[in-house]
Amino acid sequence: MVITGVVLLAVLGVARYEHVTPDPVRMPLLVAVGVFVVGFVVDLTTMPAPDWELVATRTVNPAGQDAGLNRNVRMLENHLTSRTVEPVVQHRLALLTEARLSELGLRRGDPGVDGRLGPTLCDVLDSPARQLSRETLEECIRRIEELSP
Repeated sequence: MVITGVVLLAVLGVARYEHVTPDPVRMPLLVAVGVFVVGFVVDLTTMPAPDWELVATRTVNPAGQDAGLNRNVRMLENHLTSRTVEPVVQHRLALLTEARLSELGLRRGDPGVDGRLGPTLCDVLDSPARQLSRETLEECIRRIEELSP
């Protein structure tokens, strides 16, 4: 940058020696613009290529945690904060109930099963999709966990 300014000032000196009368206001502006342009070009040409690094994909759940549990927690949180009614939670509760009953060798239509499930869980499983409260969800999950032989 400094060399460019010195060269332009030398040109000014040569012009003065040759009895060319440069405009004293415009000549320093010309020198400043010349230094700016040369500096800009040098900056553009000497910069290394950008180092774009791809961010490694991160798992949604921390290491050592159960992916199924995290998926269920997210599903419940989405259901509780959602403004629309979706049957996802009721369908998942039905799947969990069926899985737990099949572990015990039971099915939903067997005698006494509805009594063990309780009226709240049976109502949730049999009703159309609706927004469930936190208390209803806790009751349903508790009833599924308490099923024992």
